[in-house]
Amino acid sequence: MNVKLTGWALLIDTDKDRLKATGQALLSCGMRVSYAPSAETALSFLKDHQTDIILFHAGIEEPFSLLGAIRADRRLAGVPLLLLTDGNEDAGLLESLFDSGVSDLIQLPPPVPSVLCRRVCTLLDVRRTASAVPVASAIPGASAIPGTPAVPAPAAGAAPKPPAFPPMEGIDLEEAVKNCGGEDVLKTVMQKFYDSIEERAGVLEGFVSAGDWKNYRIAVHSLKSSARLIGAMQLSADAKALEAAADDMRTEEIAGKTPALLELYRSYRERLLPVVEHGDEESAQAEDDRPLLTEEDLASACRDLKECLEISDFDSADYIIGSLGEYRVADDRRDFIRKLKKAVGDVNKKEALALLSDI
Repeated sequence: MNVKLTGWALLIDTDKDRLKATGQALLSCGMRVSYAPSAETALSFLKDHQTDIILFHAGIEEPFSLLGAIRADRRLAGVPLLLLTDGNEDAGLLESLFDSGVSDLIQLPPPVPSVLCRRVCTLLDVRRTASAVPVASAIPGASAIPGTPAVPAPAAGAAPKPPAFPPMEGIDLEEAVKNCGGEDVLKTVMQKFYDSIEERAGVLEGFVSAGDWKNYRIAVHSLKSSARLIGAMQLSADAKALEAAADDMRTEEIAGKTPALLELYRSYRERLLPVVEHGDEESAQAEDDRPLLTEEDLASACRDLKECLEISDFDSADYIIGSLGEYRVADDRRDFIRKLKKAVGDVNKKEALALLSDI
């Protein structure tokens, strides 16, 4: 399935081949791309330009100076920061980068270019919700409406207004609103968190069963960050402890404590019910406004999904499955999509590939 993006990306990486490959992936999805081979070059560029998203590799020199300078520039308030990794970085480094303002990460190379584009699309959608203005900046040549003002930064010391959410067990609403930057964004983030619980829990279980501690550490780090984002502080703390255990290869501790972590994680299917959309009636109503999923788009998505599953990349497979929710599905394809979602959610590679073999 083709992903179409609008806006301007700044790509920062010291490796020229990797820089070119990542840039080509974004260009293929319609993104305007500017390149910087160092943090110093990037900061010089950002003095005169404002891009819609910034992607940088974890291996660049002085990444924390780069993040500090970006966050100190009020013009760049709210610009998403996507961390590119090779999967070999120290857990402590990743933790510090997220604490310094990183929005999300993706491991390179992605199985297919559209996986990277989908991740970028998600971050841009969240920013659009937060700002309520077009994402692209008002710079000549960018995909923007000329004269669009920058989003004003909140006044120093201003406290967020009380969250318009009902009390929920295990959710620190004040912390969640602060982390997301607003109630509208929090609602969107909570919905995405809720929708992915079963799939991501299954992925973690699969990594433990396979003894794949490297990918387990990445997955549990992602859970720690996303749980903290919605204010699920105990879940975030438990995931952080298991991330440290994975970093030290304390495999017996991981095997012993992961079931309790997953039980707590899955309990948020109940805890988030007051604020998320669920149920067949709501889903059917929401589908009325969605474009129809064509056979061509379905075949393209299935090809991407097959490539991900063949290398057991269930994280990327989850994103592809999630993208199907943007479309209205024909009646004769509903059962196939339902079975495919279940197979991926259950981390049942054999069943998923068997379903895909018919497309």
